[in-house]
Amino acid sequence: MAIDASITLVLDMGGHMVRIAKDSPYRLAQDGVKGLEAAEYMLTLKQNAQVDGGYIEKEAFQARNITITFVVDDRANTEAHRRLLLRYLNPKQQGTLTVTRSGVTRKIGCKIDGAIEFLQPNIRED
Repeated sequence: MAIDASITLVLDMGGHMVRIAKDSPYRLAQDGVKGLEAAEYMLTLKQNAQVDGGYIEKEAFQARNITITFVVDDRANTEAHRRLLLRYLNPKQQGTLTVTRSGVTRKIGCKIDGAIEFLQPNIRED
């Protein structure tokens, strides 16, 4: 049985979707995603002087930073894609990141943290 090692990311920000995949104008850069691994898990135990052991007072997954670096693979429409990205990726909105990797899909609640960074400041100059 062959394993599909591809990855597809769909970022839904208030109904505006950005799909990052091999068959999309948005392509994941080399080593372009970090932080998808399991989040840290915090467990707080409380001791009780009257009984052996303790009890779980609080448990939660810690917040994690997921960094996505991708390129626009549509040179004829690069400026239009740039405008859409600036409009869709609004830090004031909650979003959902849907990750499909090796045939397994999971959804992660997310929020844009900071400014969108374009590695090429003037998109018209190559």
